[in-house]
Amino acid sequence: QPVPAKDHVRSLLDYIKPALEHHNDWDTVNQQVNDILTHGNSAQRQRQIYQETGCYKAVVDYLIAQGATTLAVA
Repeated sequence: QPVPAKDHVRSLLDYIKPALEHHNDWDTVNQQVNDILTHGNSAQRQRQIYQETGCYKAVVDYLIAQGATTLAVA
C-alpha cells in the first residue's frame, strides 16, 4: 500500500530507534531527519532559492553562508 515518503521515513526511524539509542545516536539522527523532512534537503532549498530569485549568484551566496555556519559550529 503506497504511503507518503515522510510517513515511511518516520516508521523507519521508529523501527531503528532502539539501535540508535543504544549507540547514543538517536537525538542527532532524529533531529537531522526531522530538519530535512520539515525544511527539505540542500538541493531542494537551492532549487527554491533559484525559483524565487532566478539568480545563480543567490544560490552560491546561500551555499557560502551555509558553509560558514557549518564551520562556525564545528
